[in-house]
Amino acid sequence: DAGAGTDTLHFVDDATVVDADFTNITNLEIVSGESATTDLDLTLGALAMAAGVSEVTFTHTGSAGDTVTIGSDFTSAIKVNLGLVRGRKSHDKRAVLKERTQNLEAKKAMKYY
Repeated sequence: DAGAGTDTLHFVDDATVVDADFTNITNLEIVSGESATTDLDLTLGALAMAAGVSEVTFTHTGSAGDTVTIGSDFTSAIKVNLGLVRGRKSHDKRAVLKERTQNLEAKKAMKYY
């Protein structure tokens, strides 16, 4: 029993969690990876729903990683938060914009030949 309030189960290492892992767990609201390198693969069904899972937070920011499979027997609403990656730095943005402008100008020039 996770008790009163909002309770989170944090995974600090890569994990594969299946619905049966939620057996005898109650009052658990959030399942989350702990860091940007934690790969979390979840399968949620009736037992996860009975445990009270209503939110999943993925923090893995790699090109591959986190998955969630929601079974047809999980009939409650669920919120899935995806890990965010950092955007380009200003100097990177300028380089990309410069390249795009050059490519566009080259296409326009080719159009008139």
